[in-house]
Amino acid sequence: MPTLLHIDTSPLGDRSVSRHLTAAYTEAWRTANPGATVVTRDLSKAAIPALDADWIQASYTPAGARTTKQQAALRLSDDLIAELKAADHSVFGVPMHNFSIPATLKLWIDQIARVEETFRYEESGPVGLITGKTATFIASSGGTYGPRGCLAVVELRRTVPARRIWFHRCYRRRFLNRRRSRCADVGRHRTRSLPQTAYRRHS
Repeated sequence: MPTLLHIDTSPLGDRSVSRHLTAAYTEAWRTANPGATVVTRDLSKAAIPALDADWIQASYTPAGARTTKQQAALRLSDDLIAELKAADHSVFGVPMHNFSIPATLKLWIDQIARVEETFRYEESGPVGLITGKTATFIASSGGTYGPRGCLAVVELRRTVPARRIWFHRCYRRRFLNRRRSRCADVGRHRTRSLPQTAYRRHS
């Protein structure tokens, strides 16, 4: 049976627009895929550390040559990568904070972007190693980040998730945007902004 990796990043709990949207997406995905597995990762509670010199050195050391300390440094990274590899589809709730993605998501990206684990360098540039997957990014923002808006330069498709997680079209990606969605204003009708075509049976 297929597996969905559900990742939330907002620190706002039940007041979060993106969390309501990802919850609705996941519920609909379960309905479309009876018996499927859903793995949830709340990055606002995960306490993911920033990379340091020990992590970088460990990540470039061949697996068979790593010390016990280096293995420990990469343990969380190994767990996050295993979740990503096990999932057939991933859905990300991405509120736009200060004109960019949440810092917690950037920390997650740093942990899963590992040479010879999730990508490798070739003459043409970086090439992703996790293939045959799909991902949906559900963005919420107080302003308009679309191609015709004044904040187009930081629109989600152009920021870190699209460029650094899924190198060279390894993932089929879908972007859903809930713009001008200040949490105090949208009430319980947030999920109406999700197109029904977003929920597809996984085959």
